Amino acid sequence: MDCGNCAKTIEISLKKISGITKASVSFATGQVKVSYDPQQVSEAEIKNRLTALGYIIEQTASKTLQVQVSGMDCGSCAKTVETGVQQIPGVFEVGLSFATGRLKVSYDPQLVSEVVIYDCVARLGYTVESNPTAIPANANSSSSREQNPNSNSSSKPSTSQPIRPLARIRKPRKVHS
Repeated sequence: MDCGNCAKTIEISLKKISGITKASVSFATGQVKVSYDPQQVSEAEIKNRLTALGYIIEQTASKTLQVQVSGMDCGSCAKTVETGVQQIPGVFEVGLSFATGRLKVSYDPQLVSEVVIYDCVARLGYTVESNPTAIPANANSSSSREQNPNSNSSSKPSTSQPIRPLARIRKPRKVHS
């Protein structure tokens, strides 16, 4: 991207696609974040639009951190932690089960570290237990892109994907001969 107007043009173009509920493009980081209904539009269609606009898509490398959180008294405590961790730049998805105390965070290790996530939980008044597990996101047995970590079995599942980075994009460099 050459400027902030490029980012705005991409956002406008993506929002015209049926099924996209939110699109955000950061000129500074080159990241595209999209919230969409997978029953109406596929990730491939979104990427095709970006390519058609003249951008090269670079997949974001992500990791998934799974830790135990203690000190929660109710479901609202779990929601507080989820909301707080989701605000960290570089965090894609957050899920926390009050029943099990299991926090699962998908994040970009180039933008955020595990220590930042731990500190956020501590600032909110909760404790991260030792022995965390950080695994590459693509090593999960089920795709995190197909699940909504904020839904529970007693409520109607949402078909809309949470807003998350889809890809980094950049304009191809011109080759002079």
